[in-house]
Amino acid sequence: MNALEPRRRWWPRSVRARAALAAASAAAVVLVGIGWWVHRDVYRQSMDTTTAQAQ
Repeated sequence: MNALEPRRRWWPRSVRARAALAAASAAAVVLVGIGWWVHRDVYRQSMDTTTAQAQ
């Protein structure tokens, strides 16, 4: 990179790129939330089954 070349920014400049980044971020948050919910539900069912077998 020479002194005349502008520095690249981390955040995109175009509206299309910003919208795509925002949509990808929102999708990631939703997927993490769904994954957490599924994990919690499977864990709860597993614990219920284990408790019933122990009794």
